[in-house]
Amino acid sequence: MGQLEETRAAIENYKKQMKEVGIEFKSYKVSRLYAGLGETEEAFRWLEKAAEVTPSDLLWVNTDPQFDFLRSDPRFIACLRRVGFTEEIIEASKRLTREFTLGGI
Repeated sequence: MGQLEETRAAIENYKKQMKEVGIEFKSYKVSRLYAGLGETEEAFRWLEKAAEVTPSDLLWVNTDPQFDFLRSDPRFIACLRRVGFTEEIIEASKRLTREFTLGGI
């Protein structure tokens, strides 16, 4: 099984676990996997669920490199604001992410 198939299997496994329990407690992990696949809409759909169900899971979302390609989307910033990130933290994290990406750290 290749990496793509493994990732999709992990997504389905998490969805099954959440359905069995009745709470979408692994929404952040599912969002992260979809982001890794480059599936923007699914990544945002599950990120929104994580913000609603388990907002504490989003503690590291602003510095998680898996979400780098989503940062310029207004929905990403809106999600950060909704879970309590201040503008100062959002901007500082963006700068650190850019510096790290460019090899400045």
